Amino acid sequence: MGKGYIKCLKTPHPLTKQTAERSKYGYLVVENMQLGQDEIDEDTGEIVTLAIAVLPTHYKDEGSGGVRQVENAQSWVYHDEEKAR
Repeated sequence: MGKGYIKCLKTPHPLTKQTAERSKYGYLVVENMQLGQDEIDEDTGEIVTLAIAVLPTHYKDEGSGGVRQVENAQSWVYHDEEKAR
């Protein structure tokens, strides 16, 4: 994982509710990542796809190599840009 473009989700998967048990980082997450879930509209019988946002919980710290918690999952921070300032 590098430079803040890929982060990770260490909580259960939003749709399957399974955890990535054998992974140090969990599920990989990229900015604006969404999962689709089909549901049937009871009024029309039409299949409607819902978009579920996948938000990161952790990222790999470039300096220490450790896994750190994301402070605000709603705001995607590019860690390499913070160093340039």
